[in-house]
Amino acid sequence: MEITLYRQDNATTDSQESMYWNGIYTGIKYQCVELARRYYLIKYGLLFEEVRGAKDITNLQTIYHMENKRYVQWPTYSNTGLPVVGSLLLWDTTEEFSYGHVAVVIRVSQTYVEVIEQNYGTGRRQIPIENGQLKSVGLLAFKMPPY
Repeated sequence: MEITLYRQDNATTDSQESMYWNGIYTGIKYQCVELARRYYLIKYGLLFEEVRGAKDITNLQTIYHMENKRYVQWPTYSNTGLPVVGSLLLWDTTEEFSYGHVAVVIRVSQTYVEVIEQNYGTGRRQIPIENGQLKSVGLLAFKMPPY
């Protein structure tokens, strides 16, 4: 599945452009939460509630299934064990991330997970796995696709 990643430059730093997919609001262009919402909508037909900051995704207990028109359980996993492809990695508020951060896992290997993300770095990076756990400063938890 190909998904567009939006990158800010100095001219778009304060962009508040609303993004939609098939008429459904996904968030503010360039923000990490917008990518996560759009990814889940396109790939799984699921939409999670709007949140103030990415770290607040950890508090969501359900996610809306668009086709079935119902909410399904969506547990949060502490940063122990490993996520699967499609998981959302969630960072806490830090000096680097004022509202936390979220990235989407696109590959899992024995030594790293690869993620895509908006509003950080190049839009794609690898997070190392050490002793069966992801190693990234401020990594709080992850959400896995509910099926």
